[in-house]
Amino acid sequence: MGKRSAGRENRRIERTSLPWWTRLYDSLVLLNDSPGRIAGGFAIGVFVGVAPTFGVGLLLAGFLSALFRCNVAAAVVGSVAGAPPLIFLVWFASAWLGAQVFGLDPAALYAQFKAGSVWNAGGAAFKAYIVGNIFVTLAATALGYFVILAIMRRRTRARSRAIARPRARTRPRSRGRGRRSPRP
Repeated sequence: MGKRSAGRENRRIERTSLPWWTRLYDSLVLLNDSPGRIAGGFAIGVFVGVAPTFGVGLLLAGFLSALFRCNVAAAVVGSVAGAPPLIFLVWFASAWLGAQVFGLDPAALYAQFKAGSVWNAGGAAFKAYIVGNIFVTLAATALGYFVILAIMRRRTRARSRAIARPRARTRPRSRGRGRRSPRP
């Protein structure tokens, strides 16, 4: 293993030890696309990640982002919104909101969730969950789109300012009027 590959290995180890939100931000910032396409791809990923797609979410996110000409990599990153740590919040918010819409008791709905009888198609609890999930999915999608769009626009402005800014000279200027002094 040469010096170069050892350096890459150290960067890889350092990168994997970063918190997940830092790695998520880095993966979006390093994409080389327009802010609108990245934000659109991320929003599609969030939509598919939060909606109950039952295992086909990643494929659906890639297909939809390609169909709408958005960034596919951002869609894959956005579909993390349906990952196990966050999905329980989505389920709870969807059930609670659906219960509020239909006037159901949230405690009774929670008991049905716990018993596993929610997934009976056509039941009141299932309808409440689906309606609540529509609202949660649309809110998460809009929030994801506008937050990522603002972040990406800020990044693009900072990058264009950095490119336009003149670089500092690395060599000191010669003394005198531009001529070299004669050697002794």
